[in-house]
Amino acid sequence: MIFDTIVGHQFQVTLLKKALLTKDELPSRALLFSGPSGVGKKRVALAWAQGLLCEVPDRPCGICPSCLKVKKGHHPDLLILGLTDGATVKIEQIREVQNFVSLCSYQGRGKVIIIDEAQALTPQASNSLLKTLEEPNRGCNFVLITSNKSAIIPTIQSRCQKILFGPLSGPEIKKVLPDSEDWAINLAQGRVDQALKLEDENYGKLKTIALHVLRDLTKVRAFEGFTSLVPLFEERESALFTTQCWARWIVFATAKQLGRTVVLDAEEESVISDLARRCPSQTLLILGQKILRLEQDIQANINKALAFEKFWLDAQKEMVNHV
Repeated sequence: MIFDTIVGHQFQVTLLKKALLTKDELPSRALLFSGPSGVGKKRVALAWAQGLLCEVPDRPCGICPSCLKVKKGHHPDLLILGLTDGATVKIEQIREVQNFVSLCSYQGRGKVIIIDEAQALTPQASNSLLKTLEEPNRGCNFVLITSNKSAIIPTIQSRCQKILFGPLSGPEIKKVLPDSEDWAINLAQGRVDQALKLEDENYGKLKTIALHVLRDLTKVRAFEGFTSLVPLFEERESALFTTQCWARWIVFATAKQLGRTVVLDAEEESVISDLARRCPSQTLLILGQKILRLEQDIQANINKALAFEKFWLDAQKEMVNHV
């Protein structure tokens, strides 16, 4: 069964598998899959579509002509919408949905409509979709996928059965991406797309610079230290990546002080072990708070150079006074 190939989300998969057999498990023909991006929501939605359109009793089999058509995105009773040109799902696309559901099922097993990035529905598209959900055609099944449920209007949410997806565990991401490095998986926050993104060698270089900055907090003068920060905040994305690295290392240093085992590469092990040995737990806590404040400043679009300079000076003062 194709559901058995899905990594993670055991509760959600079990719920949907039962619904294919007992019809009364899901009270709504419209489902709302919400949760972080890159955790497999669309893959589960396609498995659900295969199950609804499959030609054999033990569905979804994944190998019948119908299942294979769904996998390739060519099934005549499946419509998949998402972002095309621009950053919104437009009313013209919802009109396409309305035309699709008005036609008879090609194979007689109903129709499935998957709307990806549903948080991007325009107000006009939302209102048009709401009318379709309020008066659903018999045999039509909807799946709305979103990483931001609050952006979907409450009236649409009320017409859907909500199924929440959480992040994947580190071992689950490793199963999907066996060649990914442990540091990238740890920073991916349970998202496969983020782990893939961090495989770019530029992120590896930024990680090394960020680690050296943390190592040198008490070893170099303020001006020299700030100069080394420059590559870390040239772009907003690299600045946020840096704060994630620092926050992770502070957590790991604290864990080491508590005698817990953490997975680090050789370079990290040297720096983090030294940090755990030299810094009182209170100093690590304060550094963690300063990193959080730095991240908040970046999110608020405060001048990155000034924010990083303030962090460096405050952190160095804290380290010098308490190490």
